[in-house]
This record gives sequence, C-alpha cells and structure tokens, in this order.
Amino acid sequence: MLEVEVAQALTYANQIDARIQLNDVNIEVWWEGLRTVDANAARWAIKKHYAGQNANGEGAHVINPATIRRLITAELNRREQTERALEPPKNRVPHPMSWRQRNPEEFDRHMRQGAEDRYNELTRRGIKVTPPKHMQPSSQDGGFTHAQGGE
Repeated sequence: MLEVEVAQALTYANQIDARIQLNDVNIEVWWEGLRTVDANAARWAIKKHYAGQNANGEGAHVINPATIRRLITAELNRREQTERALEPPKNRVPHPMSWRQRNPEEFDRHMRQGAEDRYNELTRRGIKVTPPKHMQPSSQDGGFTHAQGGE
C-alpha cells in the first residue's frame, strides 16, 4: 500500500470507530504495518472486523495493522484450503491388478447384463429408449437380437 492508501484506510476505520486517531504518527505506524497489504484487502478486513463486533459495543476492540494482516492471512489460507480440497488427488495410480484387468470377459458380460436390465426396466415403464448396441439388430444375425432369442 502507498502511504496515501494507508491514510485512506485509517480515515475509513476512523469513520467507523472514533477511537482511532487521525494524525501523522498514526499514519506512519499503520503504513509500517500495512505496506505489503493490498488496499482493497485492508478495507475488507476493516469491514470484517467491525461487522463481527457486538451491537452493544461490548468487547469491541479497536482495529490495528496486526489485526488487519491476521484477518487477510486467515482469509487467504481459508481460500487456499478450499481450492486444495476441491482438487483431485495427484499422481493417483490405478491398482495394477484391478478386477476389470484380471477378468475382461466377465467384466464385459456384467456390463452387457446391466445395460440389458436398464433397457428392460425403462421399456417396462413405457420410456422410449434406444437398445444397447449389443442388442441392436445387425446384418450378421439375420435381424434377431439377443433379447428376442436370436443367436
């Protein structure tokens, strides 16, 4: 932050809390504490600090540069943790002996059976759906499908 922005933040805080003094010495102290902080982040922290105070004024602490930095750091950490929690795991290696790799024919049979069961359930309920590929007629089997009792 520039010294002018620190003075603006100090004025903003003074408008909320009259206990904060507006003078050159206070601006210097705040500038020393907030020179690495973004001006918008400082304003956000001041709002957050005073928005969380009791309405009757009990326990209301005067904001200072250390509180502003602490609030900003806590918010940045919270956002980083949220983003990290949403990321998929890195370097995840599939199990080399998965059931699908050990039993490809059985896996395909189960997949076909599941597709047939789903197709039959939907048609039983009156929902029009396209049959699974393995149940569709082809020129090789004379037009019969597996569900019709063909070969």
